[in-house]
Amino acid sequence: MSRSSYIKIFLILQSFNFLTPSIGQELDCDVKVITQKVTGVDHVVFKTLEQNLSDILNATKWTDNKNNAKEKIACTFLLIIEGVPNENSYQASVQVQASRPVFNSSYITPLLNHKDKQITFSYLPNEAFHYEGVGKNKELVAVAAYYAYLILGLDGDSFSRLGGTSYFKKALDISVQQGQGLSNDGWSTSEREINRYWMVEDLLNYKELRESIYNYHREGLDKMVTEPREAIENMLESIKDLAKVHQKSSDVAAMHMFFDAKANEITQSTLVLPPEKRKEMYDLLGTIDPGHLGIYKVLE
Repeated sequence: MSRSSYIKIFLILQSFNFLTPSIGQELDCDVKVITQKVTGVDHVVFKTLEQNLSDILNATKWTDNKNNAKEKIACTFLLIIEGVPNENSYQASVQVQASRPVFNSSYITPLLNHKDKQITFSYLPNEAFHYEGVGKNKELVAVAAYYAYLILGLDGDSFSRLGGTSYFKKALDISVQQGQGLSNDGWSTSEREINRYWMVEDLLNYKELRESIYNYHREGLDKMVTEPREAIENMLESIKDLAKVHQKSSDVAAMHMFFDAKANEITQSTLVLPPEKRKEMYDLLGTIDPGHLGIYKVLE
């Protein structure tokens, strides 16, 4: 394949940017509380909640690192209020996205694109609302802290081999603390599912997956400008390596999380390959990530 074809891949990917970095502590998180489904509640409450969440995610010092504005991790945290079963009690879902820049380019690559449907929390605007450290926290505070550490871990893994370990461990500690005595919520350990506990448990247990995350970003995307041929080959090899994880278990929550973020990007990267290589990737992706087969169909 010609150099121009590899460059075309990169130009196509640039059209898929969905987040732009700005300023924060470690995180630059755009927080929104969505309330279209709610009636009978003073919406000033939700504006206060939105500010409280923004303060937690953007003003908390999550690490000991010294970051400048350009090193902040761009993310979004959309809290969608689904219902109000009791006064000051809420049922909600959260859509969390995060991204990081690609070296020597304006392209921003997604790290996380996950919808969490299992949140029930209480909230009073005049109550203290801040992260207490690993231990029992208010439910929504714990959810926000969990995703802060998950984002930091994914970002760390994308820049250095297994670089997110300490953050994943903190996310797991939060999950274990919050999940004590619970059997059917986002912290549950009782049954394998795509929830908060199993996503970080899998990331810590399946190092092959995390090695693939590193190779995909550092050996792949980050070399796209300077070494496009090697970059795309490394990206696709990292996807093939995920078959080893699939062979161990076909139900790894962190694999689902990875492909939720990367399915479109992988497809666009593969589209300009020769037909036989496209078909090879289509067959592989259909095996290890059947949930996004509708996206991959264009490769067939």
